[in-house]
Amino acid sequence: MTVHLAAATDQPMPDRCLLVGDDPLVREGLALALSHGLARTAVTEVEGAATAQRLFDAGGAYDLIVLDVARREASAPGELGALHARAPGTPIVVLTADTSTAAVASLLAAGARGVVATGAAVETLLDAVRAVLGGEVSVPPALLTSAPARSPGTRAGPRAGPA
Repeated sequence: MTVHLAAATDQPMPDRCLLVGDDPLVREGLALALSHGLARTAVTEVEGAATAQRLFDAGGAYDLIVLDVARREASAPGELGALHARAPGTPIVVLTADTSTAAVASLLAAGARGVVATGAAVETLLDAVRAVLGGEVSVPPALLTSAPARSPGTRAGPRAGPA
């Protein structure tokens, strides 16, 4: 487990972010990007949802969860559901390689408030995090352009306004 602390700025951000992912190199890069992009936020990175659940069992509390499921897409809804059950009030942003309508719908149904494609830019991830922390739902823009309608408070990718 590694904790990164971001530099202070005037932008309101969460105090504690939990980053969950299996790939150490990707997880460390994401942790650095989040710690630099989120003001005054301690980013704790852990390997896998089971480790994250143990943190919650031990009394851990977080303002945001970022879950990287790119290496295990098939188990993503189950892992997400388990994390959501342990921290029902904590917004969760999921990084996934599968941004098909069915996959995104499944992640949202399991408790995700944001979905970001793994190939997205860091700023896209940070935009999604900010949207989710502001009470919105953030999904890949391509999904919304092919969908017939959006729910209120849904954001399409980076820098899109509320629906």
